[in-house]
Amino acid sequence: MDGGFAPSPEIQKKRKCCVCWIANVGKGPLQVDVLKKLDHEGTGGMDRLNEILVALQDEQDQLKKTLTFLAILTKRLEPYEIKPILVGGRALEFYTLGGYATKDIDLVIDGRERAQEIIEDMGFLRHLGDRHWYHEDLDLAVEIPDYFLAGSMEQIVTVHVNGMEAYIIGVEDLILDRLAAAKFWKSESDFEWAINLLDLHEKNINWKYLKKAAKKAEVKNVLVKAIRKYKTIKKIRDNDDI
Repeated sequence: MDGGFAPSPEIQKKRKCCVCWIANVGKGPLQVDVLKKLDHEGTGGMDRLNEILVALQDEQDQLKKTLTFLAILTKRLEPYEIKPILVGGRALEFYTLGGYATKDIDLVIDGRERAQEIIEDMGFLRHLGDRHWYHEDLDLAVEIPDYFLAGSMEQIVTVHVNGMEAYIIGVEDLILDRLAAAKFWKSESDFEWAINLLDLHEKNINWKYLKKAAKKAEVKNVLVKAIRKYKTIKKIRDNDDI
């Protein structure tokens, strides 16, 4: 890593598109248009939610499929005041617009018992213990690794999907998660993804929160190193654009 890190050509190619995708993060809810053929019907009732779920079988974009599933789950958990939050690899995929890819959906839910009832009612089968589920027709794997978010609820992002809402861990806390993996698990790839997130979200990051939380999480030194790396990358890219 000390020799310098540069994003892959694929990441560089997607950078401008990604910046457009996340331009409003931290400035209000994002709107994700999926399943447009159903948009005019509204979102009321269980039949409507089931119709959207069935239609997801034809959705080829795994990230859109994930966000729509999450929005349906969130809608069904609303009466219980339970808010599922997307974390982990799929959250990283969201913030990099597919630069990172995974098949697993990691959720933090304070109310796992109620959530698992609804997940199974949606057609998911329990797999590998009490916190993993898989839906064969949707080709989606869900895991609930924890009850509570390792981060700030104030930093989470709201995404509007077909008139519903889905919640995603804030980019600052996702960066901290990658930095922690880099420091405590010696994961070079997670350090590289932290750099990518800093680079892509520079203008939208709550820097005051990030630095304060990094100190509390004992990853401030790794954050300083990552900032130095991403600024070097930015300088090289800016020179190439001249």
